[in-house]
Amino acid sequence: MKWPMVELGSVAEVSSGDGAPQEASAFGKSGTPFIRAGSLSPLLDGVSENELELIPVHESSRRRMRTYPPRTIVFAKSGMSCTKGLIYEINNPAHVVNHLAALECGGDLDHRFLLRWFEINSPSRLIANPSYPSIKISDIRSEKIPLPPLAEQKRIAAILDAADALRAKRREASAQLDALLQSTFLTLFGDPVTNPMGWKVVLLGKTAKRITKGQSPNWQGFNYQDSGALFVTSENVRDGHLDISKPKFVPLEFNEKLKGSKLRVGDLLINLVGASIGRSCLFSGYLGPANVNQAVGIVSIDDPVLTNYIVQLLQTQQGQTLLTGRIVEAARANVSLTNLRDLPIPTPPLPLQQKFAAIVESIERQKTTQRAHLAELDALFAALQHRAFRGEL
Repeated sequence: MKWPMVELGSVAEVSSGDGAPQEASAFGKSGTPFIRAGSLSPLLDGVSENELELIPVHESSRRRMRTYPPRTIVFAKSGMSCTKGLIYEINNPAHVVNHLAALECGGDLDHRFLLRWFEINSPSRLIANPSYPSIKISDIRSEKIPLPPLAEQKRIAAILDAADALRAKRREASAQLDALLQSTFLTLFGDPVTNPMGWKVVLLGKTAKRITKGQSPNWQGFNYQDSGALFVTSENVRDGHLDISKPKFVPLEFNEKLKGSKLRVGDLLINLVGASIGRSCLFSGYLGPANVNQAVGIVSIDDPVLTNYIVQLLQTQQGQTLLTGRIVEAARANVSLTNLRDLPIPTPPLPLQQKFAAIVESIERQKTTQRAHLAELDALFAALQHRAFRGEL
């Protein structure tokens, strides 16, 4: 079906927000949420807008800050944040930082239709110079979008919203399995920080036969390849599983230089840098050579039962505290290999570890099934998106 293409600025008001207050006194315990570029990812993960910084009404009035209404669509327009293509719909009146573009739909454009359109037509396409990423407000206004009748927009948005809700329920089911596993761990073993059951404590470096980390390609003009040696980054290391749905590869000759950090089946991978410190998983194998970058630590332990126990220990909030307590503050927060080797690990009796390992195996089978179903739903959703904006729904 052929729909007219119109400039976005003709059916929506496009603007940018206000400068961020620099004084801590500008924020309070109540007021209007202030959305920054860095807020988008937490908000999309379910954090409430009221958990953001709040600016009291008298303060925003004094500063003449604009309050954006619910249903405003926002995304980053400057800095590295705009390369991520994160799109968010404001749920409550909010202030917006000037690094974000804010889109308020007019009467002929449905806000959910616009949000879904930008999800498949990322605003990052409008970046003129990747070396200095930014998007001009004028380019957003002149962006051409399809404009079916309003009733058709709402119908399309409703179909995509319903399909997305199914994906959310599947993700929630998987998260509940993770929570069950953590609860079971704490019931069997207690808090690994306080060690109330008095288990023997050993340092990770005394238990492991190898603790090392990888190396990142740093030569000029380097680009990841479509084949070669699998290269695992911190983005691949999730809570409890290795996500290589979008694998990266490096040349085999580079991989050969890194013999000391090659991955082996059964290795424990731990993120050591940035916001994802402590995320861990097991490397269960890959057909071909594999390695990691410098943000990922590798721990090799001969005992697979103990390795599985440590993985689950690090998934608990208390286990995270053990590791994050060793963070070194630098340009980016990180955990050094020395601090990783000195990580104290309470070690329960082997029969209890084996009992827990059997529980883990059962739950992991369920999680594998859940991930397969989610992958199917993701593929279905992507297909629906493409059909929707071709007028085929």
